[in-house]
Amino acid sequence: MNKIGFKWGTLIMALFLAILAPLGILIDRIFSNIFTDYVDSSVDKMATRAVLELERKPEITSEQIDTMISLSDDSVIVFDREGRILSRSAYEFYKDDTIDSQWSGPLESGEKSYAGDRTENATGAKFHYVAKPLLQDGKYAGGVLVMANVTSWYDTMYQIRYWLIRSIGAAILLALVYTILISWRLSRPLVEMEKATRKIAKGEDTQVAVQSKDEVGSLGVAINDLSIELNNYRKNRSELLANISHELRTPVSYLQGYAQLIEKGQYRSEEDLKRYARIIDQESVRLSSLIQDVFDLSKMEEGRMPFYTQSIDMEQLLEQAVDKVRLKATAKSLTLDLHIAGPLHDLETDGMRMEQIMLNLMQNAVNYTEAGSINVQAFERKEQLVIEVSDTGVGIPKEDVPFIFDRFHRVEKSRVRDKGGTGLGLAIVKGLTEGLGGDITVESEEGQGTTFRLSFPLHTLSTNER
Repeated sequence: MNKIGFKWGTLIMALFLAILAPLGILIDRIFSNIFTDYVDSSVDKMATRAVLELERKPEITSEQIDTMISLSDDSVIVFDREGRILSRSAYEFYKDDTIDSQWSGPLESGEKSYAGDRTENATGAKFHYVAKPLLQDGKYAGGVLVMANVTSWYDTMYQIRYWLIRSIGAAILLALVYTILISWRLSRPLVEMEKATRKIAKGEDTQVAVQSKDEVGSLGVAINDLSIELNNYRKNRSELLANISHELRTPVSYLQGYAQLIEKGQYRSEEDLKRYARIIDQESVRLSSLIQDVFDLSKMEEGRMPFYTQSIDMEQLLEQAVDKVRLKATAKSLTLDLHIAGPLHDLETDGMRMEQIMLNLMQNAVNYTEAGSINVQAFERKEQLVIEVSDTGVGIPKEDVPFIFDRFHRVEKSRVRDKGGTGLGLAIVKGLTEGLGGDITVESEEGQGTTFRLSFPLHTLSTNER
């Protein structure tokens, strides 16, 4: 039994006991009260009948007493005002003896009746008694004591209590077995999840068996999703380190090699010198871009990316971004078109970051499109500015779509240098988009092309009138 199973078991058993114990006591009290009320009522009723029968005539006769006694199975003791016993002998009460004052005293003092219980020491028999006074012309003339043997009733109550205790004990035993099974069943998935999370923390690929659709099942699904994402993260992180090492090593080696050539004067003409300088410049730009990507991603992960918002003319921004990428698209014989549906409201955003998003998406489209076109569309819909960047490129495999915005993820890992980048571009785009209050989605079909869709809530500081 694990700790959480023990805690649940203890809680469930405490609940069972909290229900069964008061229930047992309640049932016992109900039977006891029924028994007591019945016996007291029947004996009191007999005493009342005896008194009414004996008070009908001025004088109490033996025949009258015998007739009255024959009406009941209980023992009836009749005594006069002097305490002399008039009825036939019963128990320790003998005819013509004087009854003890403990029986007659309360009636002589004016009590209308009294009742009680007693146990016979010799036999252990139990009795319930009721005493009532006899009145003649409103004056005390003796009394009637009715004694009922209730030993069988007590035995019945003992039997009821005995079976009640046994029933409660059996219920507790069943509850204990039920509690153990339930606590084990409830705690087992959590224990398995705990073991699975420890394996995940060690980097092992593991899955939790989900056997229900409740909160525990949802937790299992979440752990499985976490395992997949962490494994994908670790895998891509390793690839990122390899890619960054390669990307850094390549420009650094170029910079070092051509700088040494220039330093040692190992060039034949002024043209060679310019070519070497141009290569150093290009590689330094590539190195700077890579470092900036890593730096931006790090700042976004820590929530330290600064945004400077102002009213931006989105039509102008999009036209400028398209113009910057058009030359690269033309070099690959690709068509790059911009379509703006109607005048767009100015957007309160960070213009530099917005341009960075657009350039990244369009350059990415150019890199992964060998023939065809790239279309950029912008329109407003339901208080949202929507921008779509579509291409007719290679597309994204279906299994890669859910991870396309993950850090370090690359679809074509074997063609890093051909396609450019290290898998940080789209992660940066997503981070910048969300930082500006927008949302980005992707639709892609392998071999047909890809569409990235950006949406930003409109904050209208001004309106472009055309």
